[in-house]
Amino acid sequence: MTILLKATQVSRNFNVKASKTWFAKPRILRAVNQISLELKTGQTLGLVGESGCGKSTLARMLIGLLPASSGEITFAGQPIQAKRNAHWRAQRRDMQMVYQDPLAALDRRLKIIDQVQEPLVIQNIGDRAAQLAATREALDSVGIGEDLYGRYPHELSGGQRQRVVMARALVLKPQLLVCDEPVSALDLSIQAQVINLLSALQKSRNLAMLFISHDLRVVRHICDDVAVMYLGKIIEQGPAEKILSQPAHPYTAALISAVSHPNGGKGESGEKAPRKRILLTGEPPNPIDVPTGCAFHPRCPSVMARCKTETPAKTMLQGRHSVACHLHKGTAPLVYVPLTNETLLATPNRAAA
Repeated sequence: MTILLKATQVSRNFNVKASKTWFAKPRILRAVNQISLELKTGQTLGLVGESGCGKSTLARMLIGLLPASSGEITFAGQPIQAKRNAHWRAQRRDMQMVYQDPLAALDRRLKIIDQVQEPLVIQNIGDRAAQLAATREALDSVGIGEDLYGRYPHELSGGQRQRVVMARALVLKPQLLVCDEPVSALDLSIQAQVINLLSALQKSRNLAMLFISHDLRVVRHICDDVAVMYLGKIIEQGPAEKILSQPAHPYTAALISAVSHPNGGKGESGEKAPRKRILLTGEPPNPIDVPTGCAFHPRCPSVMARCKTETPAKTMLQGRHSVACHLHKGTAPLVYVPLTNETLLATPNRAAA
């Protein structure tokens, strides 16, 4: 598989006022902080983390909807720019997005068939007959029948609206699909249908997909790799099965413990391995005033003295699994075990600090 999308040390800063007073000086909010990642053709990368950690901001940067403050993003070897010019429009044809709220993503004044056809009109692809044929093909691929073509968004169910949004994204036959919480607003039964449909379309069209979600069960089902974000940084990344069965970062372990049996309650060897809930103390820090050292240290159950002053560097574990955590650095040998309440407090590297 070839690398389709590549981000190298990308950051996005916003100037915000820390208070509402007239003379308050703006401060820098680092929504995305020096992130590097790669997405290959036919691969699905899951992006997980708490609300406000920068997932959606990063997604908008990757497809050129938001400029990066620093770093470089390339798509098919060409740099991505946020300037709305001819080059940007040509790139956007191959990069499409599925949004969280399908009703807000659709124009309530236009019929369904017209909204799915609109990208072809904007890109000036084919004549009207060819556009209509491509539109019907896209709608058919997501299970929208002809009886719904003439309806308006408010006349459809939530699942039907999300399928229409998917059809509009797929009508241009893109190479990359970015899904920003595409099923969070749907009922569980409808979620399963949409996820299965996305998975089937991704495989049949060999799409590269960036999948943003809070639901780790969905991520495990559809994603090849997972990247975990915390306060604008990726703190753990690697194969989905490896991370969900053997998390290396305390924050990842806490996220997984909040989900009931994300891997069926079984370990890698198939034995039952019930995971206890790991409760994090305190609230997420203010992104304007990020703690020194490891940003997670005020909430970490395994905090060490060095965590408060030293920023952890990325450490490669087995395979493609990487983590930024002091528990996996130091003079003591690394003992790689799934993190639970007990193992977090008994990691050998804790004594090394």
